[in-house]
Amino acid sequence: AEEGHEVVIAFVGKYNKGGGDAYQSVIAALHHAAVAIQRKLKIEWIDATDLERPPAGTDDPKVANRLMQAEARLRSAHGIFVPGGFGDRGMEGKARAAGLAREWRKADFG
Repeated sequence: AEEGHEVVIAFVGKYNKGGGDAYQSVIAALHHAAVAIQRKLKIEWIDATDLERPPAGTDDPKVANRLMQAEARLRSAHGIFVPGGFGDRGMEGKARAAGLAREWRKADFG
């Protein structure tokens, strides 16, 4: 694929810190799909917990800024992938990402 033609997929997960090893097969599938449409895949890693709203009454500017930046990165992507998972951590953020994808009419995978 040409350098200038990239497709950006926001990957909203819980295990993004290690470079995405937990999602290796999904990344390979996205890469193959991008090649098939002659695009270069760029993954925008977004930690699901960064999309979770703070509890009511919490007025931490760092948390508000983190949320705002995560939403901006999500909005700028061509598509949003929200993988399944186990446990409670990040679930609210994953649900929120799926809801925002629907609200913004973004391609949604997961």
